[in-house]
Amino acid sequence: QDGPNFLQNQYCLGPVRPHPRGRLSMKAPVRYDGTPNLCRGFLTQLEILFENNPGSCVSDKAKVGYLINHLTDKALLWATPLWENKKPIIYDYEGFTSELKRTFDPSRRGWQG
Repeated sequence: QDGPNFLQNQYCLGPVRPHPRGRLSMKAPVRYDGTPNLCRGFLTQLEILFENNPGSCVSDKAKVGYLINHLTDKALLWATPLWENKKPIIYDYEGFTSELKRTFDPSRRGWQG
């Protein structure tokens, strides 16, 4: 239960499923380690994944859990206490991603997803 797909299985409805004909199936984004110039791309990949798989994550907390499951290194070190301490921000996907951008990509503070 502690494997790499724990959060995906716990909070999202399984792996990303292929869509009906005419749509592409989506792969999970590459894990994000906190490198500033990769933050925007990582969040864009997640946004595309969620938009093309409606219903795959049933709540903001599920989306945040899925996002955290794709963090490594300093980004994971930043997010872990937020999740462990059940901070209110884990229930607000937009707020969480804004804070992630503010923390790891300060040059893009005004960027809106």
